[in-house]
Amino acid sequence: MSDKKKILIVDDSKLIRKGLSDIFAASDDFEVVGEAADGKEALSAIRRTQPDVVTLDVVMPEMDGLTTLKHIMIECPRPTVMLSSLTQDGSATTFDALRYGAVDFISKPSRLEEENMNGMAEDIINKLNNAAGIDVGVTAYIRTRADYEESTGQTEGKCEKLIALGAAEGGYRALMKIIPHLIPAHAAYLVVLYAEDEHLDAFASYLDEHSTVKVKRAKNDEMLH
Repeated sequence: MSDKKKILIVDDSKLIRKGLSDIFAASDDFEVVGEAADGKEALSAIRRTQPDVVTLDVVMPEMDGLTTLKHIMIECPRPTVMLSSLTQDGSATTFDALRYGAVDFISKPSRLEEENMNGMAEDIINKLNNAAGIDVGVTAYIRTRADYEESTGQTEGKCEKLIALGAAEGGYRALMKIIPHLIPAHAAYLVVLYAEDEHLDAFASYLDEHSTVKVKRAKNDEMLH
């Protein structure tokens, strides 16, 4: 009996599906048990193949990735890693996916040549291994800062203490379950996140929009207040 983790690949691009399949075929950790080109096919394939983890494209015909993810988390919950072009236009959708239950995301290469997929192989395998061990559940609703201030009348005050948080690779979802629910309490919150540099600005901006405290990316020599 194989100890490999079963994986389902969901993407409307045949080239991406082949690139991912080749990566997993060369790995000792995973066995590809199915592929799907859209969300409707994915839901059927999950029930049929019972994968341990799913890679899910964000932009697809018939049923997009975010809608598909919501169905997965309701009907057949399992660790799901989004495949996304994390551009300015697409970053909000990608981080929305983390709110709705995705455990991480893989940045889709800007060019789909085989060598670009192979260059991402180590990162993809690491993220899928981490994802496969996560117990998925429904994430809580994220209140906006406006919701909080309207209901409580409170705003941020003078900083009297520092609270530090740390998150390892794949820590986006964990931080998303914490930071939006922090309240202004005369404190400064400092977060250290192990993540790709180009993603941090987008993540900080997204959290700022959805959190009760102001969120920004730190700069060298910047004073906390």
